[in-house]
Amino acid sequence: MTTHDAFQDLTSKRGWYKAIGITEKAASSAKTAFKNGKITLDKMEEVLSKAGYKVLTEKTWKPNEL
Repeated sequence: MTTHDAFQDLTSKRGWYKAIGITEKAASSAKTAFKNGKITLDKMEEVLSKAGYKVLTEKTWKPNEL
């Protein structure tokens, strides 16, 4: 599951924000930002981590062959 898939999974659950200690307003803002493509990957990862989601595979980078 990608970060985006996991975030969508989390935010589709009723009352998801209660378990991670954020307000309903903050949860609504995060969900709206996600739907509009305006939430950062770092913020999604932070929220997912607070909700108990675990990263299975770290990101890897390969330099461009210039």
